[in-house]
Amino acid sequence: FFFDPELEQCFTYLYEGCGGGRNTFYTEQECRNTCIPADKFTCGGNREPTGSCSDRDMSCPAGSSCVIGGLGVGLCCDDANEEQWRRETQAPPCQVGRILMRNVFYGQEVWIGKSCAHRFCPYGYECVQGRRVAHCCGPIPNFREKLYLEDDNTINGIEYPKPRNVPQDMPMADQLNKRVSSKQTS
Repeated sequence: FFFDPELEQCFTYLYEGCGGGRNTFYTEQECRNTCIPADKFTCGGNREPTGSCSDRDMSCPAGSSCVIGGLGVGLCCDDANEEQWRRETQAPPCQVGRILMRNVFYGQEVWIGKSCAHRFCPYGYECVQGRRVAHCCGPIPNFREKLYLEDDNTINGIEYPKPRNVPQDMPMADQLNKRVSSKQTS
């Protein structure tokens, strides 16, 4: 897991390195405990609130609604942004298969990541990039892994190695057989 300061959330990613950096955590809880104050809450996608409110005075500017956090303190959040964030994080679309859910202490939630380039979806699931986060759909019949390259391939300014270039038209098993057969002939 890593902490994303733009969205102020912890996200999972495929870790392929040695040791990691200061922004690598073994569990989401470790990431949250280290990086997010317990009483912190934000409008969807960490957007600026349009005002403040409370459980005693829920009035907000037009086009905003009061979102109550801990201790009865609230933020006025833009309605359009909240709806877009809800669609992207709680009910994202899947063209094939179903949304991958994960178990959490209060039930289930959509398994989201920051970017498909972080390769967080399990094998057999397709990553679908949204505007601010990504989600997994599947299982996909006759699945072929896609590699999502980014120009800078960084997480919070730390560069990570790019995945090896794998031809998209060759199934993974064929690539393994090709390597084995080329070793046998030499």
